[in-house]
Amino acid sequence: MNPQLAGHETFYPRGNWLHKGLVAVQENPTLFSRAFPYPTDWLGVGVNMAKSIRHWLSVLSLIEPAEQGHIPTKFARMLLKCDPDLEHPTTLWVLQYKLVSQPTQATTWHWLFTKSGLVSFTREQFMARYLEFLHSASRRKIAARSVERDFQVLTRMYLPPEQRRGSSDDNFYPSAFAKLGMLSHSKLTARFTRNRNLPIPAAAFLYCLLDLRQRSFPDAAVLDLEKVAAAEGSPFGAFLLETGQFLELYQDLPAKIRKKIVLSSTAGMRTLQVGNISPRDVLEVAYSERRYVSLVG
Repeated sequence: MNPQLAGHETFYPRGNWLHKGLVAVQENPTLFSRAFPYPTDWLGVGVNMAKSIRHWLSVLSLIEPAEQGHIPTKFARMLLKCDPDLEHPTTLWVLQYKLVSQPTQATTWHWLFTKSGLVSFTREQFMARYLEFLHSASRRKIAARSVERDFQVLTRMYLPPEQRRGSSDDNFYPSAFAKLGMLSHSKLTARFTRNRNLPIPAAAFLYCLLDLRQRSFPDAAVLDLEKVAAAEGSPFGAFLLETGQFLELYQDLPAKIRKKIVLSSTAGMRTLQVGNISPRDVLEVAYSERRYVSLVG
């Protein structure tokens, strides 16, 4: 394993950075290449911020290298088609899962949400456990200072404004991901907590399940939910969801999707028959239902 830390230039994805950067790459594939010397002017941000935007677009699977620079991924093109402003609540949840599914590109995020087992922790506990993991997973020496920077960006990325510690700019340029409610912090105990009972849309969670299926259970037409929950990178672990809670989400799925899948519970075993439905099928149906409250504004 080759862990990757930093790259974000100490910035989390601010406000409309993802939309701004993705549209800019779509219009100008050379934006982040050496052939184009003015990405800061195009994006209207400073040099480090432009580097950060490129980083987040990459680790969120929104752009990929191309002959002339970068182009939107197939996934990103689908998002722009179905959710042109990236405002649908499903979008942020899916992007969150994309992020934590990157063990080598977004190692810190992947480790905390899918591998660490940490639910309530102090900064010191996080640092000790994560450095231990990094030293066992990588042959190269990783500086504690790099881990500290990742920790600061990660926590500021998810905490609500009133709990966030960082520069004063954080109050003026909030993180798009803070509204997901993934983390909270207590000043009294100095502990961070990964929150449960998250308001993840049913279609977003099913997308994540099917995305994991494509990577880990490609031939499975029927998913054993307990087995899926125990798999590395499972959305059950990433969002601290119990398999029994999926029943409630299942009832909230659009009728067009429920017709294509079958949830069964027999002798304590919960299974999901998914047939040939794809992650893209789920998102297209979800985005066709435009009754939502934006998480981005």
